[in-house]
Amino acid sequence: MGYFVSRQRDFKDNSLYVEVAVGGPAKAGVDLLTVRYTNERKNLVDPRDAIRIATDIYKYWDKDYGDERKKLRIVGLPTPLVYDCTAKGFDAAKDWANKVFANQKKCACCGKAMGNRDPFEHADLANLMFCTEYCCGQKYRDTYGIELPPIASNKDKKKVIK
Repeated sequence: MGYFVSRQRDFKDNSLYVEVAVGGPAKAGVDLLTVRYTNERKNLVDPRDAIRIATDIYKYWDKDYGDERKKLRIVGLPTPLVYDCTAKGFDAAKDWANKVFANQKKCACCGKAMGNRDPFEHADLANLMFCTEYCCGQKYRDTYGIELPPIASNKDKKKVIK
């Protein structure tokens, strides 16, 4: 699942939002503003990164255009979450991101969120998923003390190592 960060002007309520769309750009609002700041319109795997980037975008945006009130909005959920751009609002958004991250599937080696990418698995490392072949090899070396056997390419894009 992706977390898409953008800036919005919602014409329904004439408000400005830094928006995190759960589910990627397809779930974002239709009133996107043009890209102006670093990492804007990025699709991220980790919700904590999305909130951190949204916070950074707000700081720059408020510095450049401080005359209008802005809010942080998380959409793509059954009920959208809206937070004031204050320390308390950003803390609440970080708490939400930490809870979501805690429930995500993670790489068994590096601990990064898997997102919607296809996992690497190995028959000798049962029930473990890895984000990259490197992580799979690292765990294999740590467990068995030898290098991971070469992986043959799979035309069906199934990344199961046997």
